[in-house]
Amino acid sequence: MAKLIDNLLDLNQIQKQWGTEVKRCFFIYDVTSDSKRGKHRHKKSRMALSCLNGTVRVYVQNRRTDAHYLLSRPEQCLLVEPEEWRIMYDFSPGAILLVYCSTPFDASDYIDKPYFQAPSLDKGFLKKVFGSRLWPNAVRLRL
Repeated sequence: MAKLIDNLLDLNQIQKQWGTEVKRCFFIYDVTSDSKRGKHRHKKSRMALSCLNGTVRVYVQNRRTDAHYLLSRPEQCLLVEPEEWRIMYDFSPGAILLVYCSTPFDASDYIDKPYFQAPSLDKGFLKKVFGSRLWPNAVRLRL
């Protein structure tokens, strides 16, 4: 399952985790809170996600289980393996998500189909599951 690392302040640490160099990076920003990004997995590319400003939630699923993560500090980094299908959602106003990739962009590397139906991730779902309490860094759900 995806791995949440605290205190990741150095690009070399990501490269050490992967055993390869970072080949590409991009930012996701100016996203409304009801928008969802991602909705795919990869054949080869690993990704490392870090929220530089604001907060963003990430839903990840693999063949066996799924989990929700809250990225809320720049030194947090979520390492997502190629086989893990993901959605980034619930972006706070002004959120900036930095994404590092282990491979250059290749449209044929994308797999859009999830392993099983993902939750809707709308405000009603979030309130029903989590109520008004704050999210821990990782919450595993069986849906």
